[in-house]
Formats: sequence, C-alpha cells, structure tokens
Amino acid sequence: KLKKYSLGKFEIIDAHTFDYDLILKSNQNNQDTIIKNNYAVFLDEYVPYHVDLVYKGVEPDCSPEKYYPDLNSFFNYFEEKTQMKIIIAAHPSSDYKTGENPFNNRRIVKNETKRLIQYATHVVAHASTATSLAVIYKKPIHFVLSSKYSKSYKNLIKFHASQFNQIPIDISQKQLSDSFSKLVD
Repeated sequence: KLKKYSLGKFEIIDAHTFDYDLILKSNQNNQDTIIKNNYAVFLDEYVPYHVDLVYKGVEPDCSPEKYYPDLNSFFNYFEEKTQMKIIIAAHPSSDYKTGENPFNNRRIVKNETKRLIQYATHVVAHASTATSLAVIYKKPIHFVLSSKYSKSYKNLIKFHASQFNQIPIDISQKQLSDSFSKLVD
C-alpha cells in the first residue's frame, strides 16, 4: 500500500509486535500469576467511553445502559457453566476508580493484561488487539458481540473472529450455546 504514495525510497522490514516484546521481557522477569484459581479473562475495550470517541467526535459503539447488562448476563452464564470467575483486564485508558464497578463487582485489574492472559484458562474478547497475547500463549478465545452494538463494531468483531474460524457468540440472545466448553484452536 505504501508504494502508491510518493514517499521516496523505502524498505519494508519484517518485525514483531509490541506484545511480543512484552513476552520476551516477562520471560526474563519470571512473573507469577495474579489470580490463584482457574479463571477466564475479559479483554475490556472501554466500549461506551473509549478515548478515541472523543478524538473522532462520534457516538459510542454501544451505550453503557445497553452494553454492561448484556455483558454481565453473559458473564453470569459463563461462570455458571464453567465454574470459573471472569476477571476484567481493564483497558489502559479506562477509569473505573471514579465510578461504580459496571461489571457487577467482578475484579478489575489494570495494566496487567499480559499476565492475566498468560495464566488464564479462557479469554473472552470483542476485537481487542490483546488477542495477539492469547495467540502467543495458546489460550482459547471466545469472541462476543451483541445486536445492540453499532453495525461497524459488530463487523469488526466478526472480522476478528473469522481470523480464528469462529462465529462470535451473540450475547443478546436469550438462548446461549455452550460453545466455550470446547477448546478453540
């Protein structure tokens, strides 16, 4: 794509992602788990309040009044079926300290996403770039969306899921399948 722009002479260099740098660094530090029991981690994207919304001047992909109830209902179902707690890996720009916990008082951990994924049993995500860490650590990823999300956000989640040959779980449905009990490659 760069070739169509007159940028002069350039060379493409194959390089790994920042997430891989985190892995290499943590291998030197030998970090322990934060949570002692089996758990699933949700990769929070701070959907109703994401900082990009301010810069772009656009409406959120879902209002908090619609977003959190659907998500919490799914989390309840997941926890009941798997007997695992869901831990929230807070988005780096999130600010959950100033308000109530919108995840029905589930544990929220900020700035420890890599370590939470490393020791998790399952990963629940929308379209987070942190799914690359789940791939590196070979964790099953379960993509979730809701009919209440914007069309563009649903399409983004579907695209991310398709890269893993998955169909996202629609958490706005009354009947949910138990698709998270099987391993996902």
